[in-house]
Amino acid sequence: MLDDEEEIPTLKIDPRWSASRPTAQCDAAKRDGAEVERTLGELKAAAAGDANLMPHFLDAARARASKARWSAALQEVFGTYTESPVF
Repeated sequence: MLDDEEEIPTLKIDPRWSASRPTAQCDAAKRDGAEVERTLGELKAAAAGDANLMPHFLDAARARASKARWSAALQEVFGTYTESPVF
């Protein structure tokens, strides 16, 4: 390093989140399955209407529902978008 260069901070990864113990497994251990299902059910009900979904996203996040579960819940209501190529 040269004398006039600033030191760049390096991200230090907590060893608890190593490859031998993925974050998803740790989060799943802290998750209340019934609460996740309840919040995702409320999210689907809100998505089926015209309600603001943000409060339901926040409730699902607080219950530690994964983004994959959010996505699956919304796909049940809205379906999956497939782009039609136009030339």
